[in-house]
Amino acid sequence: MANILQYPRDFLVWVDETGTDRRDQLRQFGYSVRGFPAVSNHLLTRVSAIVAMSSDGVEAYELYQLGLLIRSNFSILSEEVCFQP
Repeated sequence: MANILQYPRDFLVWVDETGTDRRDQLRQFGYSVRGFPAVSNHLLTRVSAIVAMSSDGVEAYELYQLGLLIRSNFSILSEEVCFQP
């Protein structure tokens, strides 16, 4: 970790992933007519985001819904940041 101090903060980009499926908003218990189970008709929509941040703020992101890429601007980051040999 001490080696990271040799780089200016403008050279650093952090990448992190986060996601949610709103499972915490579903009821855990319910009522129904006797003899029938309580059924929930909620579909869980999983949403994930991968974000690249620098000292200036968000540099690039990718958004996924149900495992499919729905929006991305990571190509901008790769063109600006990645070093070409």
